[in-house]
Amino acid sequence: MKVFTVYKQESKGYEAVKVGFSWPALIFNFWWMLFKGFLFSSIFYVTIYILMMVNYNEDINAPFNNIDFYYLVVILIMLLYPGFYGNSWLDKKFKNNGYFELKAVPASSKEAAIAIAKNDEKDSAIGVKLEDSIEEDSELFYEKAYSVAYEEIKDYEQYNDVEYIQNSDLWARAFAQSDGDEKKQKVIYVKLRAKELDIQYENRLTKDYNKQKNKNDLILIGVIIVTLAIVIGVASST
Repeated sequence: MKVFTVYKQESKGYEAVKVGFSWPALIFNFWWMLFKGFLFSSIFYVTIYILMMVNYNEDINAPFNNIDFYYLVVILIMLLYPGFYGNSWLDKKFKNNGYFELKAVPASSKEAAIAIAKNDEKDSAIGVKLEDSIEEDSELFYEKAYSVAYEEIKDYEQYNDVEYIQNSDLWARAFAQSDGDEKKQKVIYVKLRAKELDIQYENRLTKDYNKQKNKNDLILIGVIIVTLAIVIGVASST
């Protein structure tokens, strides 16, 4: 599962940026920069490519030398750099253009990440009401946690069955803290359960983020190994 950072700007709407390596930036290079609005970076890349083509007049049949190695290294760096840093450029661009970061969301695509963020934002705006409004003790990372916790209370009230309470230990703790007052017990349970869900969600998101980061590190190592193999192979054949 990929991880996306979702941004929002009141007048422009939502945007999402994948965490980690950008294959489009690698493949399309300066065309990707131009399409994403990085005009100066695109011009810089095109200029460097043109200068290298103009100044490199080596005969294709000539032996591989230090100049060839220098040009090969520069080209590889220019090709790989946007892939590893393209998404970071987008993050910075959105922040500079007035977008604020909503949250990081594990999703299969950018569109799915935006849809999830919109849904979570809508649910958090509705808020959780348990007869009287519940005062938040601390800010939650996963804002939907209160709604999820309250669903357990609603099911418990509707079916009068404690099996709908997912964490019996927290339910017992809430009972002790409420001195047996069931109304207070429900309020306390929602708070405790929401915090637990928040921690679970954050741990899952951290796990997905680390998995994606490790994947990107493996890609980088693979690219370096292949590049070195190509350079060594070309050098040894001359």
